[in-house]
Amino acid sequence: MVEGKKTNKILDFIIIILLSALWITVFSTSTSPLYNNYEDDSAIFITIGQAMKKGYILYKDIFDHKGPILFFIQELGQIIKEGRTGIFIIQVVLFAVNSVFLFKIAKLFTSRKGAYLTFILSLIYLSNYFEEGNLTEEFSLPFISICIYIALKWFMNKEYTKKIYIYSAIYGISIGIISLMRLNNAAPIVGMLIGLIITFIKDKKIKELIRCGVSFLIGIGIIYIPIVLYFIDKNALNEMIYATFIHNFMYLKLKDNIFLKFANIFFIVLLLILNKKNKKLNLLITISTFITCIVVLLGRNYAHYFIIIMPLFTILLANYIEILKNVNQKFVTYIVVVFVIFLECIIPCLHILCYSAYKENIDMSSIDSLIDQNIPDEEKNSFLIFYNSISGVIYSRENMLPAYKYSFTQDNLFKSNEKIMIEMYEYLKTNNIKWIISCNLEDITYRNEVTDYIEENYKLIDSTSVDVVDIIDLHHVDVCLYEIR
Repeated sequence: MVEGKKTNKILDFIIIILLSALWITVFSTSTSPLYNNYEDDSAIFITIGQAMKKGYILYKDIFDHKGPILFFIQELGQIIKEGRTGIFIIQVVLFAVNSVFLFKIAKLFTSRKGAYLTFILSLIYLSNYFEEGNLTEEFSLPFISICIYIALKWFMNKEYTKKIYIYSAIYGISIGIISLMRLNNAAPIVGMLIGLIITFIKDKKIKELIRCGVSFLIGIGIIYIPIVLYFIDKNALNEMIYATFIHNFMYLKLKDNIFLKFANIFFIVLLLILNKKNKKLNLLITISTFITCIVVLLGRNYAHYFIIIMPLFTILLANYIEILKNVNQKFVTYIVVVFVIFLECIIPCLHILCYSAYKENIDMSSIDSLIDQNIPDEEKNSFLIFYNSISGVIYSRENMLPAYKYSFTQDNLFKSNEKIMIEMYEYLKTNNIKWIISCNLEDITYRNEVTDYIEENYKLIDSTSVDVVDIIDLHHVDVCLYEIR
């Protein structure tokens, strides 16, 4: 009997890992071997990883407002295999870890069959928000899932043994890693941590709480101390703190459609309401769900921000599946089934089918020709892309590194912090960047000193137009090449 359970457990892990690898292969459109093209965010991150491998100092020589651990992952990917392949291998491994713990979470609340159903529906749910892959939210998932699993498993038994200090250290390590990718991604486990603290206080376990707090801080220190020492050594600590934390608060100033955000959390809120009578739905899950929803509503309206909801979705869905075995909720069940079929199944399939259809017609060879026919090889180190939505794609395709640290999404950078625009303006005036790729400068409505300077001091040499897939939309991007006068 024990041997049979062990065999089932091994078989479960193999199946879950294979399903997760297949899912990443289909939906990580920026790195999967099924697709030939880059996506812009992923391409930006890969470009930064390539630059770091070649000796660029993160945030001083090349900049993006994500935390350093994301870019250490990108650098590791380039060490494993240059281009997209190394990153894809890391994605498969980390997503497999996430999937195993999601399955284990589901089994805390439902049967083995129910856990499989929950896991598959969770993958379908995630496919709505995954977008291109190779993003901070994706890399945060395994650490979120591990923390949620150990928190729930402990809560169900409430054993105040020495294990809780190990769990606390794991929590600290996980929050340290996540916060050094994108702080907002830690919302699910921060919410659960608040629930745990309340539980300790209610049980009058203050000494244990203090000791857990010490273990938690040790866990954070294991991550933060080496990172801080690294950036002190590189004389870039202030730049790291600004990019990882300060800039992202300024980034929130940019406005978005609040209705779309509420639409994206509708299903998880519905599940939370349906689960309200379940005794296993406890303080931890309720607080975690509430804080996570608040955090994603405060963020900008990018679909991938909702990736971090996946572990909570898994908990609530597993609970709901178990409730349906014992309670007659036919009407509500029909609502959930219809929602799942139309919004959680058809849309992801439509997404990937449209993407696959569009990508067959995408030809970016005109960018290759634009650069190769006009820019001599010896001048390719004096090259900058400005205000172009596919900057990362161009750098990655051409295997070129930018001549200046503010090389990506300058429109958002300038709107978030005008000092960046002034710094770039001063840099262009004192450094003769030979070549600039941009959209058509005449079409830029957000005018500033940099756009005016380029228009006055550079001449249009050549241009082309390429097609780009954005979710299920195919649109044209102008690529204009300017040479210094």
